[in-house]
Amino acid sequence: MVSRARDKGLKRIVILRDGIPKTPLELKDCLEAFNTIAKELKYRASLNYVSVIKRSTVRVFASNKKLKANPIQGTYIYMYKLKHFGRIAHEVLVATSRPEEGTTRPVILRIYELQKEYDVSEVKRIAEEYLALTRLDFWNLRTGASRLALPVKMADILSYMLSMGIPVRA
Repeated sequence: MVSRARDKGLKRIVILRDGIPKTPLELKDCLEAFNTIAKELKYRASLNYVSVIKRSTVRVFASNKKLKANPIQGTYIYMYKLKHFGRIAHEVLVATSRPEEGTTRPVILRIYELQKEYDVSEVKRIAEEYLALTRLDFWNLRTGASRLALPVKMADILSYMLSMGIPVRA
């Protein structure tokens, strides 16, 4: 990843993880591996680690049916900052799909502070980038978007295929 970023002149690498990390060691090892490779390649880039929580119990819906106040597709809101596995993380609620039958099932982005502190505007920019990646679902003719960003959706499909014993070729 780092060598390709260097070849293309990119200054930032974003890891979209499907779900939350299982242990604090996962975050630590990811950061250490990134720093080691960046040092070996003599390349300075920043790392954003984003957990995409797609199976949440949170729903967004209208409080009054006359108002039609359901969030429109592409709405996001910064919720709060929390501490998880000893790291500060920011959570953003992202409505990536159109409401069906009055409710919207949002995706939650948990953005971990691994290298630096983020202000709310940086976290919102990451949410906007995630929303842009949801617009790459060319198979959805109705809305042209998916609940999941394309890299997360493909990882989900590939992991399902592997769990079913279907060989995946590169």
